[in-house]
Amino acid sequence: MLENRNQILEARQAAAQALGKLGMGADNLLALLTDADEELDMRRSAAEALGVMKAGTEQLLRLLEDGNQPLRLRQSAARGLSLIGAPSGAAVPMLIVTLQSDQIITQVKSIPVWKERLSEELSLDLVQIPAGEFVMGSPPEEVGRDWYKSSFSELEGVDVEAQHRVTLPAFAMSQSPITQAQWRFVATLPRIKRDLDPDPAHFKGNQRPVEAVSWYDVIEFCARLSQHTGKTYRLPSEAEWEYACRAGTTQPFHFGETLSTDLANYDGTYSYGNGEPGVYRQQTTEVGSFGVVNGFGLADMHGTVWEWCLDHWHPSYQGAPTDGSAWVADGNDRYRVLRGGSWYDSPGGCRSAFRGRHIPGYLYNVVGFRVVCVSPWT
Repeated sequence: MLENRNQILEARQAAAQALGKLGMGADNLLALLTDADEELDMRRSAAEALGVMKAGTEQLLRLLEDGNQPLRLRQSAARGLSLIGAPSGAAVPMLIVTLQSDQIITQVKSIPVWKERLSEELSLDLVQIPAGEFVMGSPPEEVGRDWYKSSFSELEGVDVEAQHRVTLPAFAMSQSPITQAQWRFVATLPRIKRDLDPDPAHFKGNQRPVEAVSWYDVIEFCARLSQHTGKTYRLPSEAEWEYACRAGTTQPFHFGETLSTDLANYDGTYSYGNGEPGVYRQQTTEVGSFGVVNGFGLADMHGTVWEWCLDHWHPSYQGAPTDGSAWVADGNDRYRVLRGGSWYDSPGGCRSAFRGRHIPGYLYNVVGFRVVCVSPWT
């Protein structure tokens, strides 16, 4: 069925996925991957199946580095290579995409990935975020920053995204939002202060992000993970999150001036800037499934799920810390900060500078998180 082009595409893709999970048929998958006459979506399925079975590294890398190949195929090659992975601390080739006017600029960059081993088969992958300084917030002319006053009357006249300089020390951050498999493992660890539902997500899948978790649940998750590993894990501060998301960029998204549903999961019935409408998936997607990262090696920073931060909500940055630490003092204890947007949101709500808020007990299928580690990795 795999090689039979008379079969419907979906059946052939399902066959490729099955072979990947079984760890069989690598030669057949490689033949599909390298056949320029084969359907693009079939070649993409072959790339990911090879990644699952941890085969075809050389061929996947060759496709990733070939700028003449279709971008979507290169994304799948990068996805396959990320699934194959490397020993902890070793560099993994990754794809960085910039959307600039009517151009798509790509870069292949090898970035070290550190693995926190949770079990024999499960790890938490992290990348190092270097120390540095950046301008947090957005310029007055950035599209989307006037959303607040139209949604919250008390924010009329408040510059919610006022630009200001922040200097941060180095830290490590999970490459993707925490998955359901990772959540389930930590939920089985000894209780610290509260019980955790091992399976809270609405959209089920081991490699999909966990969602419908409260800020309090996430604090418990970090406490259990820290106790289990002997390292200090916590939520990022709001400043750490934006610094990590931007990865040295200054535009609305780390992708550039606009966003595309080929690169991120959001409500594609809306567009931003000179971008085009795209797909509205109406659900989460597997973490890392777009095969693209920012300059620090982080995936899924725009869309997919909102991500909890440590900070209490402050309507403006007046008086905010300039050292990247979480801003808790003098804030509104009723709300915690959320960042990044979700599958449900328009692209304007997924901007690097956009600031969300909700009560810490909030449980919904648009909210997840990622963690930072402040213990040294060697």
